[in-house]
Amino acid sequence: MKGRYDFSHCTHILSDSTASIEQKLQCLDTYKEKGSIHHIGFLFPLLKSKSLKVPFLSVQPSEFQVKVANVIKHILQRQKITAGSYEFLRYLYILPADINKYKCGFPTESYHALLMLASMNCDGYVREAAVRELALTKQPEAIPYILLRLGDWVGQVRNAANSAIQSFKEEQFAYHLLHNMSLIEWLLKVEKVKYSAIHTELIQFLLSQEYTFEWHKKIQRIPDHARVIYINHLLQSGKLTPEIAHRILTDKSHLVRLALLKNIHLLEESLHKDLLKAFLYDTSSEVRSTALERIGTFKNELRPDIWSLIADTSATVQQFARYELKNADVSFPQIYRQQIHRQHQLTGSLLGLSETGTKEDIGVCELYLQHESSSVQLASLIAISKLDAQIARKYALQFLSHPSGKLRKRSIEILAGYVNNDILTYARELFLSGNEIYRKTILLLFSKEGGWRVLGDLLTGLMDKDIIVQKQTWVYLDKWVRKASTLYAVADPVDLERARGIYQSFNTSKLEVTSQREQIWERLHFYLWRQI
Repeated sequence: MKGRYDFSHCTHILSDSTASIEQKLQCLDTYKEKGSIHHIGFLFPLLKSKSLKVPFLSVQPSEFQVKVANVIKHILQRQKITAGSYEFLRYLYILPADINKYKCGFPTESYHALLMLASMNCDGYVREAAVRELALTKQPEAIPYILLRLGDWVGQVRNAANSAIQSFKEEQFAYHLLHNMSLIEWLLKVEKVKYSAIHTELIQFLLSQEYTFEWHKKIQRIPDHARVIYINHLLQSGKLTPEIAHRILTDKSHLVRLALLKNIHLLEESLHKDLLKAFLYDTSSEVRSTALERIGTFKNELRPDIWSLIADTSATVQQFARYELKNADVSFPQIYRQQIHRQHQLTGSLLGLSETGTKEDIGVCELYLQHESSSVQLASLIAISKLDAQIARKYALQFLSHPSGKLRKRSIEILAGYVNNDILTYARELFLSGNEIYRKTILLLFSKEGGWRVLGDLLTGLMDKDIIVQKQTWVYLDKWVRKASTLYAVADPVDLERARGIYQSFNTSKLEVTSQREQIWERLHFYLWRQI
């Protein structure tokens, strides 16, 4: 085999009746480790008997069939099930009678996985039988499949799902229901039947759980989106206490903290000031800017905190802070100059000076281009680019070989569209002498610049010894040919001949070419020689 995860090779082996059982089991390991839901459509028929066209014999399944079922189980455990998964699973050949055969023949966990597949079948009788059996398993993994069937278009299936989900409204399953908050919320979007009543029941059941420290830790383990939904319902319920609010303040997701901030009006007024102050120092710039928007009547009391944000590292936060302080009789540029002189909040002060200062402040910014901190260097370069783009391009050229990826990326943004012959010469020299990181940086600059001048340089990337650089070059060449017919002017003869020479120098048999890359190569040939 070419590799452990070569699915096309595995497909051939599993379909070959002459292949050894060892080869087939090895291929099943490939699907077990890297397979996804869309592979189940190929794997499931492997459970069939060769003599009878049914998914499972009346006799015990073979070692191979048990392994197939186990692989399907692992794929379902690894993949998140959604309403869209139905399209991949609906046409699996399952009969209502097969469900009992699965139960008798396969290990319990594999049987449960096959029930989950059956619940997504196109046959309503199969779905109904599968849902009823899933309820009896009392396994948390069955919950999302049952929730999906609550939106089924067949009444009997919906009723079976409704009865099934009721059996999971127990404390031991509360966390697992919480983990599926997104699907519970999805019930409100089902157009076939209005499920607001059962949605409300499930939400009320979850809100009835005592918000202990242990419950809070469980909430931290569920997906961010599900956590935001739960917190919003908790806020609307009026059950949020000061203790719970302060726990949410430490949530790892800024979206959850933002949900608390946006619903702060639902809390006791006595909590507002302390919470707003905490939000002004949040690690998320979106939370800080939203806190400034909602500061309202606490503006005067929190004025010292607002002052600290005029040199925030976020330009948006800075703008809101300056707006809230617009009536103060102060000169913001002078404040930024003083803070820079004291080396206080250097990054934010440099950015703030670029927004409020003049070209006369460029000298101040230049002093910090060689600062020991790359974030300060970046702020200096950004500040200069806002005050005088031409001067910034001079420094951006030097930063193309900087160790900091952020500085290199910003330098490319400053230079793109303004690459003259001197810049092009320097970039070509750096490409030839630099390491893999610098070569990738220069290729990105060439791609951003575009046009005929850099086509030869992009082609040179295909000669690189590093496979990652080669792959990135193909991406940039694809982008080039897509733009060639509409964006690029007639080629300069010198640039055209250079690109043609590099193109013709390639031994295409040594290139790792896919069908997509062949198309790119052919289109390049067309553009290079169409003017002859």
